[in-house]
Amino acid sequence: MRENEPHRTGPVLIVIGGLPATGKSTVGRAVARRLGGSCLGIGTTRQSLYAFAEHGGDTDTLRHAVTHGLGYSVAYALVEDLLSQGQCVFAECVNSRKATRDAWAALARRTEARFHEVELLCPDPTEHDYWRTAGRALAEP
Repeated sequence: MRENEPHRTGPVLIVIGGLPATGKSTVGRAVARRLGGSCLGIGTTRQSLYAFAEHGGDTDTLRHAVTHGLGYSVAYALVEDLLSQGQCVFAECVNSRKATRDAWAALARRTEARFHEVELLCPDPTEHDYWRTAGRALAEP
């Protein structure tokens, strides 16, 4: 192992929570890259499912399912697969509900992964609103 390379034994799950536009994706991706881990964003999962819904079928039903937890269910399955392979995984999501926090903790227990939760905050509401709005403008075609 090189001197600057992180030392890990076994799977690690780090859940990065916070309001939209607090930097969850930026932080998660940067730290995952540095540690040789993976970063999975709930937003990415949900956007993929929404895009799939546009290809036909019962679009309203699928959109409803995504809005009410399907994105998290898919993410849990993907993260569990990575943890089962001994990976270090950063899961970034709003994570404001107790049910989702409990689900992440249960997933870590099932895979015998070390578990950490991080919450990112932006203490200045004006600054937060600016970046949230700017992020939306950049994401729209």
